[in-house]
Amino acid sequence: MATLDLLPDEKIYDEGDEVLPGLRPHLDAILSSPEGEDIVFKIAAMLKEYLLPELCGYDKGSSPTSAEMALRFDNLYEEVYLPLYNGFRGKHKGWTGYLCLFYSEVFEAAFRAPYDDPAQTKVVELLQALRDLPGRTAKVFLASEFSWVDSEIWSNEILFGWELSHAMPYTGELTIPLCRSFPYFLSGLNLLDFNAACARWVSAAALSARCTSAGFNNLYIHCFPRIGYVLTLGLEPGFPSHQPTKLDCYVMAAAQYILLAGATIDENCVRNQLPFHRMHRWKRWADGNGPNMWRLWGDRFAEIAQALDDGVVEEEQLGFRLFEQNRAALREMVGQARERMVELEPALFEEGVAQIEKGEEAETTEKVEATGDAENGEKTEEKGVNETGNPEKEKTEKEKKVEGKL
Repeated sequence: MATLDLLPDEKIYDEGDEVLPGLRPHLDAILSSPEGEDIVFKIAAMLKEYLLPELCGYDKGSSPTSAEMALRFDNLYEEVYLPLYNGFRGKHKGWTGYLCLFYSEVFEAAFRAPYDDPAQTKVVELLQALRDLPGRTAKVFLASEFSWVDSEIWSNEILFGWELSHAMPYTGELTIPLCRSFPYFLSGLNLLDFNAACARWVSAAALSARCTSAGFNNLYIHCFPRIGYVLTLGLEPGFPSHQPTKLDCYVMAAAQYILLAGATIDENCVRNQLPFHRMHRWKRWADGNGPNMWRLWGDRFAEIAQALDDGVVEEEQLGFRLFEQNRAALREMVGQARERMVELEPALFEEGVAQIEKGEEAETTEKVEATGDAENGEKTEEKGVNETGNPEKEKTEKEKKVEGKL
């Protein structure tokens, strides 16, 4: 699979004193400032040893195993973290502080690597090795509930999904260079930042998909709503209405979810019709439209592949802005994603399914009292939607009388 172009890693900073894109510059920038937080320095050093072993004195082809590194990261809590932060409150307290720091560094390192880089696979192997360690129960602070809850450290860790969601990039990071009002935005330096942000968007989706496939997100209630948002953002023209310009990296991210977690998405959202957690503006799985959406997205992948084969470059015809250097990688992804969707649900593409409501027509099916951002997992409440995410049925007079007697 082709890899998105990024600068080589020979140096850390660009002409504007910003860290260059890529895994090595990111880690080296942390390691070049030992006066920073000692725990962050140690985590970065261990990640470099694990992900880039040849730069740390290991022979070519050799590296510490994921099991060895998992044990070392686990020991880091009691050996280094607790002596530094014992007695601290808030974000630094106990396992909550350590896990937040650890996940933040691990996720960012994975996002800096290309989507098809072995480093991403090694990160997933490390996370799995941590889960294989003997479990222990500890109190962690769950910000969404504003309370301390019991969590199985590493083995079934409740903070994982929330921290991954918070680490994921958001669409606002990719819009600044599209503004043509300021000459600075057209400079080569800013274009480099933009390309790096696009590559990071795809890499983040790839890691999230790998984690979803591995079952690491089981306790995160917004897992599939967020996946649905990313897929819709990449594949449905006109969604969302406030995002007039789509980028090719949105389509790439959607493809990565299908290629790396397609079976899990199919099982939960198409076959089992897993409902949304009552909130999001985009909630079509809960409406019973899982098979329809699967067919719609599969056909969209085929449409994009055909347009690329025909040499289409215009944004109006493609439905997104294509950057020529990404054409080969994009064509390979959408073709493979289409094949994977057909492989998982062949009957849907043979028989066809009923068309779903799209765009503004779908939005008017229910009155929205308060909305939130599905991309960031914020809650919203909608009139006529119960806690399972399914529309509430109007109670009959008989049902109301029965309820009154209970």
